[in-house]
Amino acid sequence: MKITILSQWYPPETEIRIHILAKYLASKGNSVVSITGFPNYPKGKIFSGYKIKLHMWEEMDKVKVLRLPLYPSHDNSAIKRIINYLSFALSASVISPFFVPMADIMWVYHPPLTIGLPALVLSRIKHMPFIYEIQDMWPETLRATGMIKNNNLLNLIAFAAKHIYSKAAAIVVISDGFKQNLIDKGVPEDKIYVIPNWTDEKIYKKQLSNENIILNENNEAYHKFILVYAGNIGKAQGLDNLIEAAKLIPSDEIIIYLIGEGLEKKQLVEKVKNENLQNIIFLDKMSPNDILKYYQIADALLIHLQRDPLFSITIPGKTFSYMAYGKPIICVAEGEVTRIIDEASCGVVVRPSDPEDLAKAILRLSKMSIDERKSMGENGIRFYDQKYSQQVLLDRYEMLFNKVNSEFH
Repeated sequence: MKITILSQWYPPETEIRIHILAKYLASKGNSVVSITGFPNYPKGKIFSGYKIKLHMWEEMDKVKVLRLPLYPSHDNSAIKRIINYLSFALSASVISPFFVPMADIMWVYHPPLTIGLPALVLSRIKHMPFIYEIQDMWPETLRATGMIKNNNLLNLIAFAAKHIYSKAAAIVVISDGFKQNLIDKGVPEDKIYVIPNWTDEKIYKKQLSNENIILNENNEAYHKFILVYAGNIGKAQGLDNLIEAAKLIPSDEIIIYLIGEGLEKKQLVEKVKNENLQNIIFLDKMSPNDILKYYQIADALLIHLQRDPLFSITIPGKTFSYMAYGKPIICVAEGEVTRIIDEASCGVVVRPSDPEDLAKAILRLSKMSIDERKSMGENGIRFYDQKYSQQVLLDRYEMLFNKVNSEFH
C-alpha cells in the first residue's frame, strides 16, 4: 500500500507513537509519507538544526517526512495557539498537494481539530480515504482546560468536528469512553475502533545499571520514598492538588519529582517556593533516557488528572509507559484509567481534588515493603504485555488499514 500520514506533531517532538506506526507500516513493505510541521513543541521554539522554509524533506527509518511551515507557539495565549494550529492546517492544505504523491489511504492524527481541514482537502484531491485518530476529544478538551470559554465558538468547533467525522472512512479512539462519546454524537458505531496508546518499548522496557543513575550531588533521595511524575504540567493535570498534599507529608521521609513543562509550571513553582516546601523538586523536560534515571530510583510513579467528565474517559499515555516499566502507580483520576489500574492490581487509586486522600495514599505506599511494591510493578508489566504491548496494537492497526483499503478499492 501507499500510505500518507498527516500530523502536526512528529519526532524529534515528543509524540513518538506516530513515527513508530509509520516505521512499522514501512517495515511491512508499504510506501509511507508523513506530512508534518517544523518541530517546535512543547516550548514553541523551532528545534536546533531546523529552519522554517516553504518545505523540507527528511527520511527517517524508510519513512519520507515532509515538513511544512507553521507559526511556532505553545504558551498561555489562546490566540497564538490558534494561529499555530491554523498556520499548519493552511500549509498542509495548500502546499502538500504539490509534493505528496497519490496514496491508497491516509491516517490523520488529532489534535488539533484543524488537522481535519488538510485531511478533507487531501482526501478529495488525491481520492484517498482517511482514518481519523482522536487522542483528545474536541471541543470538550478546550472547555475542560479553559483554553476556549466562548460557547458559540465551542459549538462551532463541535459542528466542524462532526463534519470531519462524517467524512472519515474510519475513526480510531483511545478508550471505550471516547467511543461512547462519539456514538452519543451520532457517529455510527461500526465506524469506530478502540486502539489504546502504546509506549516506546525500546525506552520503557529498559532497566539502567546503578552507575547510570544520577541524582542530586548529595544523593539525599536514596534515603527517602521517591514519587516521580513525568509529563505535561498543565491545567488538565490539576497538580495544585499535589502541592496541597505535599504539605501533609513529612519532607524528611518522602520526596516528589515533577519532570516536564507546561502552562501551569511557573505558577506551581512559585507556590512551592512561597510555601517553603522541601519535598517537591521541579525538573525541566528531559529526554526519555534521562527520565529513566528517575524511574529507576522511583518507589512509585504518579498519574494525575483534575476532576472533569472528559478526563473520566481519558487514558493518559504515561499509564502504559509506567506499567511497562514495572513500578507501582498512584493514580489520581476517575473513570477508565482507574479501572485499568484496579484491574491490573498495579497501584492505588485516589479521588481527584482531595489532597488528604492523596497524602494518605503516598504514605501508605511508603510504608509497604519492597516486595509488596515490586509485586505491584510486576502486575503492571504482565497486564501491559497481554493487552497493550506495541506489537498487539500495531497488528490491530495493520488489520484496520487493510480493511479500509479493501473496502475503498
